[in-house]
Amino acid sequence: MYRLGPFVTGLGVLALAVATASGTPIYAINSGGGAYTAVDGTLFQADAYSTGGKTYTTSDSIANTLDDTLYQSERYQSYSYILPVANDPWGYIVTLKFAEVFQTAPGARVFHVDIEGTRALSNLDIYATAGHDVALDFSFGPIYVTDGNLNIDLITVVDNAKLSALVVEVVPEPASLTLLVLGGLGLLARRRRK
Repeated sequence: MYRLGPFVTGLGVLALAVATASGTPIYAINSGGGAYTAVDGTLFQADAYSTGGKTYTTSDSIANTLDDTLYQSERYQSYSYILPVANDPWGYIVTLKFAEVFQTAPGARVFHVDIEGTRALSNLDIYATAGHDVALDFSFGPIYVTDGNLNIDLITVVDNAKLSALVVEVVPEPASLTLLVLGGLGLLARRRRK
């Protein structure tokens, strides 16, 4: 992730890109499925923290991924995930993983996804977006939580809402930057927050 910050100096504007480390996963859930270790080493726990919905699995091969297992299971219908989290000031990155493993035509399944009460995906049609048996991921953030629970709501429009897996990561605290202006020259000092 890169953040750009313009800094005014005596010589003009200095734009700075600061690289930050990737977040730390605090939840990785295989929706509708069992525990699984992904190719990248992420440990997905068996489906948990959901309220409502039913589960379905397939043995179909899934395109666009090396982790077919994550996309071969799903929780479907209108339902929610309620994940206990700290009220972290930097927020969270939420990645939702989908594959259309049941429907075979556009418009056959359409749904919304709300995260913390805000519409993240509107009228998602997985088949129209990616096709049948194709992995499709969306990431959102930073998501700020103030009540100790991260809420993800799947809302049916046509047929059933569905989700194959989810990952929640803490947004890493950025390195702090200080700009010193001495005699018209812009000097940049970087220090890491502890």
